[in-house]
Amino acid sequence: MQRWKEFGRPLETLEMPNLFGENVSTVGGRGWQRQFPSMGEVTVLSRLSLRQGTEMLAFWESQGSKVTKSTADDTRTFTLHVLSGAGFGKSYPFKGSNDDVDPQPSKYRDSLSLILDHILLITILGPKLLTTRWMPEAWTRISQTVFDFKAYMTEILVEEKHHIGQGKPTTGNLVASLICASEQASHEDGTKGHDLSESEIYGSIFVLHFAGYDSTAITLASSLVFLAANIEVRDWLLEEIHHVLPNPDKSTWNYTEAFPYLKRCLSALVSPPYPPTPTF
Repeated sequence: MQRWKEFGRPLETLEMPNLFGENVSTVGGRGWQRQFPSMGEVTVLSRLSLRQGTEMLAFWESQGSKVTKSTADDTRTFTLHVLSGAGFGKSYPFKGSNDDVDPQPSKYRDSLSLILDHILLITILGPKLLTTRWMPEAWTRISQTVFDFKAYMTEILVEEKHHIGQGKPTTGNLVASLICASEQASHEDGTKGHDLSESEIYGSIFVLHFAGYDSTAITLASSLVFLAANIEVRDWLLEEIHHVLPNPDKSTWNYTEAFPYLKRCLSALVSPPYPPTPTF
């Protein structure tokens, strides 16, 4: 990272994630150096993941033997909700419970879901081409969703800037983190050159979801199926979890303190320790 000048990047091959603006994945040189410090770890992810995981487990238990959706579908829902919460501060229950949820914020989740599900089509053809009259109506709706999603991000950006300007607490989402990091870098540098533009903030928000959606959902789904099929590995992980987090009260769990000690869990996600093939 300190020798960034020595490692050029093939920027011409990195254009696809620039759907909403340049971001840490698509720039090089000083642009990369300027953006990278803003992309720190979002600590709110641990709280959101714990809540969604608890609700997903409760949903599975309530279904008994009548679960109709696949594990992969549910882990995609899990991931989408965690990313929506971390990116925009919009919270959703895993399943149902519509009575205590404001229906208005669903526009962020639903538009994001549609974009991510059709990201290949959008990045290859581009939103503007999808709006031409000879395109299928379904493709036109997808394109309109891209423009709507940018408008939603603008709403959140204005709202978070207002909160920060008034000295009010933010929701701790990625938008607020990027604004604060950008302003801090500009203040320390003494110029406006280190400010992130609005399009760069949009690009950073999008790349978090673009890079984390399928990769996280697929990893979770394959890991859960693996653990269900290999009880001895599941027990091996539980032994570590009970040692590191002996208190069953989840409100006492501290991600920053616990994560460095969950080495078995990390190894199972990175490279599942498959047992020898059983003989029959």
